[in-house]
Amino acid sequence: LLRRFVIVSLVVMFVTASILVFLNRQAELTEHNEIAALNNEKIALHLMHSLDDQINTLVTTSNGLDTQALKTNPNIALLPPALETDREYDILKLKIYNPSGVTVYSSAKDEIGGISMHQDMLARALSGEVTHKMEFRNSFLSATGEMHDVHVAVTYMPLTHAGKRIGVIEIYSDASPFFKHIYADTI
Repeated sequence: LLRRFVIVSLVVMFVTASILVFLNRQAELTEHNEIAALNNEKIALHLMHSLDDQINTLVTTSNGLDTQALKTNPNIALLPPALETDREYDILKLKIYNPSGVTVYSSAKDEIGGISMHQDMLARALSGEVTHKMEFRNSFLSATGEMHDVHVAVTYMPLTHAGKRIGVIEIYSDASPFFKHIYADTI
């Protein structure tokens, strides 16, 4: 009888510990998602305020241009080259869309002229809503080249100029260090 009690007690403790670890992990993931989303919003707002005129010029001069013309648009040069490799904010990639949902700027140059992989998020941002997503990518094209097995925090935020919505800014930041920490804690 004592042996059964000990075995049942151990099983109950193991199950309880597993549930507590899972709940703690979920709470940490939720908290990190919120922090990453707020950080991306802060970065987007900073860029929109500090580069307001340059972004507006780039977006407004891109209307009606085909993919080749977008890639060679001289107004891209208005945005500082530091955006492409800015490690101060840990930006992996920055994209700007015009109101038609076409990429008019990307720190991954080959994506200029393309459309978003997240059409639902882009549509919501074009209608004025800020959207966020955390995702794992086997392969990710960042401003500095291709990355593998990376967790990214994605934010789509409406771009405004003089109170008028002119497009969308999309920011990817690296969430991999946090996920590595969470996985290590869980184990």
